[in-house]
Amino acid sequence: ANIKSGGRTPVAGMIHAVSAYASARRRDAAAAERASALAEAADQATGGVLPRATIQVRLLLADAALVLGDHAMAAGHLAIAERSLPAEPDAVLLHDWAGELRARLDAVDPAAAAQARYRITPSELRVLEQLPSHRSLQEIADLLYLSRNTVKSHTISLYRKLGVSGRSAAVDLAMELGLLAGPDSPHRDDDTGGRPEEPLRTRA
Repeated sequence: ANIKSGGRTPVAGMIHAVSAYASARRRDAAAAERASALAEAADQATGGVLPRATIQVRLLLADAALVLGDHAMAAGHLAIAERSLPAEPDAVLLHDWAGELRARLDAVDPAAAAQARYRITPSELRVLEQLPSHRSLQEIADLLYLSRNTVKSHTISLYRKLGVSGRSAAVDLAMELGLLAGPDSPHRDDDTGGRPEEPLRTRA
């Protein structure tokens, strides 16, 4: 494969990832972003058949992004690496590297780290930000220019991803993870101030 033209092989992915990290260390953000994009494309082209290669590429890209202060990008690459780590239980150095990057990311941007770890989409995050309020699902939908069904679907998805069963639990965990600001707004397990919340039911 022609590396300069963006060859899409595991070796090409590693070379581009190393280039991205080196550029980040030199504070050449533009070069780092170009190399990172090529590394990501090469990794995606492998289809995940070589977990160790994916882990190495993504950890390098996460490290490069952290150096440049792009915490959201770092969180995304790190999350991909962490999902592949169980396939390589004997790769002790890679597990340690991932742990060190996770600690660094959690320290500087816990919200980005949590969003990537729990795979919360930007649309779901917008709904999550409204859950501490007393607004009903319909009122949240009106505020975000969405349908009530869409808000309900995002809410169900958030509960599932966070591993909780109710609105208060989702808000409490989101605050603990740094996804939401401190408890400036009261919250409860209802859609409005006094009416019980309509249960969110999923199809069997």
